[in-house]
Amino acid sequence: MRIKTIVAATLALASLFAAEASCQIVYDQPGSFALKLNYGRWTLDPAGGPEQSISQAALGLSGFVPLRDNFEARYQIVSGSNDLDLDGARSDMSGLGDLRLQLAHSFSRDRLLLSAGLNLPTGKKELDPDGERRIIEFLSRDYLSLPLRRYGEGFGFNLQAGGAAALGPFTCGLSGVYDYCGSYKPYEGSGEYDPGDAVSLNATAAVSSGRVRYTGDFGVAVFGTDGLDGADIYRQSPQFSARLGAALSGATYGAELGLRMILRGRNERLDERF
Repeated sequence: MRIKTIVAATLALASLFAAEASCQIVYDQPGSFALKLNYGRWTLDPAGGPEQSISQAALGLSGFVPLRDNFEARYQIVSGSNDLDLDGARSDMSGLGDLRLQLAHSFSRDRLLLSAGLNLPTGKKELDPDGERRIIEFLSRDYLSLPLRRYGEGFGFNLQAGGAAALGPFTCGLSGVYDYCGSYKPYEGSGEYDPGDAVSLNATAAVSSGRVRYTGDFGVAVFGTDGLDGADIYRQSPQFSARLGAALSGATYGAELGLRMILRGRNERLDERF
């Protein structure tokens, strides 16, 4: 397996709203937007099989809107085009992804944060079950690094809460997220697919010693059961992750070292027809 090219270019970053608006989550930051173009191409050489390749161009628009002190909004939408050569069969797909909105409000001098987000189903759905489905299944391979892995989904929302505190020399944080995923028709002629909801908890700690800052991050995620037309079909295993890092900062240089571990069990297919 090898990656041929990954090129990213930031096309624009400019003020979007009046500069006098401010937000204390990042104090006095003006409104802004960013337009980013990413292009990537992966080629796989399976043992004993023909070469497979996929290329993707993705254009993403994201923005920040300060609403008032301690209150902000962010938005993001991505459009992408894919070209897949799988075992000699070529497929292509292009379209718009879902619009994602996120509101955040900080309290207690920014030690507490509450946030709520929406996923608006503006993206491409009811895909061609042949060529376009092959592309989506190829993009779902977790060892590939591409910015756009899925297009349209159903209506969804998330609720987040987090807090931070200083405990002696340590800066500690704890956060939780609940994700609701609504149902939708992923392919032409398919039934209503209902992804399982997800709940995750994350704890962090950081401490500095001289010019070195040490960090630790520990998280657990639990997923609901996926359904199709009211029948349970798939259950994703819970997942635990841990990440340790150290960063050295200097006047003219810096260095970082990190280690990450992910533990997860076996996913369960509940209906062999799917």
